[in-house]
Amino acid sequence: MIAQMIKLKAKGYWEGGLRTSIQTPDHGAFASDLPREMGGSDSGPCPMEYLLGSLIGCELATMANVAKQMNFYYQGVDVTAEGDIDPRGMELVPGVKPYFQEIRQVIRVRTSESQDRLDQLHQETEGRCPAFNLLKDAGVTPYVSWELVH
Repeated sequence: MIAQMIKLKAKGYWEGGLRTSIQTPDHGAFASDLPREMGGSDSGPCPMEYLLGSLIGCELATMANVAKQMNFYYQGVDVTAEGDIDPRGMELVPGVKPYFQEIRQVIRVRTSESQDRLDQLHQETEGRCPAFNLLKDAGVTPYVSWELVH
C-alpha cells in the first residue's frame, strides 16, 4: 500500500535588500532577513534561525506523539537551540560548509518519569523526527542534551 503524501506549500516575495516575505496558505505571512553583519537590515529572523525554530517545533510535535504512545506523562518542556555558521561557506571557500557547522540543543522535560523512560522517549523522538533526521542526513547531527526536571 502506498502512503498518501501530505503537500506543504509556501511562497516567497523579495521585499528588497536581503528581506523576504514568506506566506503559507493557512497561516499568513512572516518575514526573513539577515543580520547586519551579514549585509541585511536585521528586520526579522534569518532563515537559519527559522531552521532552528523548525527543528524545535518538529521535535516537540514528534515528542508529544511518542509520549502519547508510550503513556509518558510530562508537565512541560523547554528547548534552547543554537548553531554555528561559518560565513566563509557562503563565499565558497573550499572545505567550509555553507550551512550549520554544529547545532547544540538542551531539552528540559518536567516530569515525574524515570531517567530510563526519558532516555527511551529521547531515542524514539530522534528516530522519528523529520527535521532532526534531515539535518543528520546532511551531516549536521545536533548535539542534544535531554534533561529530566522534577
